[in-house]
Amino acid sequence: MMRLFKRGFTFVLGAQRDSKSRRIRVMPEPNYLNRHLGRDFLILGAGPTLKTHINAIKIFAEKRNLVSIGTNNTYELFYSDYVGFTNRYRFSQFGLGVKTGARSALLSIHFSDDAIARFCTAPHDLVSWKQTSEPRDCSINSRGVIAHYGSVGSLMILVAYVMGANNIFIAGMDGAPPEGKLTSESLHFRDIPYKVHLSEAQQAEKYGYWLKGVLPITYAAIQNWARETGRREFISLTPTNYGEYFDPEFLDLSSDALLEC
Repeated sequence: MMRLFKRGFTFVLGAQRDSKSRRIRVMPEPNYLNRHLGRDFLILGAGPTLKTHINAIKIFAEKRNLVSIGTNNTYELFYSDYVGFTNRYRFSQFGLGVKTGARSALLSIHFSDDAIARFCTAPHDLVSWKQTSEPRDCSINSRGVIAHYGSVGSLMILVAYVMGANNIFIAGMDGAPPEGKLTSESLHFRDIPYKVHLSEAQQAEKYGYWLKGVLPITYAAIQNWARETGRREFISLTPTNYGEYFDPEFLDLSSDALLEC
């Protein structure tokens, strides 16, 4: 058992070191700039509501012919056009599943070539983005390069704008539940261990920093940027605690009731 633990720890540590080996002097213009100009998009997060409302989400996406971007392991529930990754550990966990779960991957340009070769066998694009020190500074420049501080889900909203999105719908980006502990189980549609070297209290503090502190600011910054630049603001199809983005008029939840019967 100890040997397996050490092997797993070395594997993850190796992935982390690998991903730091890429050196970027000039952020390139992305290949996907205006690739889907004028199309409507669906961006999927891995929150519990994705599973709760998955049938209604699928029906909505098919009727609207949406370009879909999943994140991490959302392909377990929804076959999408793209799946995005920015977290090295999540990429090492779920990257190989993209080949059967989506048409293509959107990978952080900060992943190394070695890490991409190990964890992704699907077609992919590199996401041109740089991390800011302030979540209020989310933006896109004229070349399609993104400035961002947040999660893979919020970054993929910005990628959709770069791709030329008209309307953007999000689902499964639940945020922190109003009550209860912040755990992997309470925050994802499937319990996915993460930061296992931290105590339960330390994990809750980490989740709290992002879900209650950073991400509400990030989502608001994206909406402000969209408003100021004449883009349409994104709409959440499922309830979210990140802000007032949920619109219950779009999703027919009776289809989920049919699924459960």
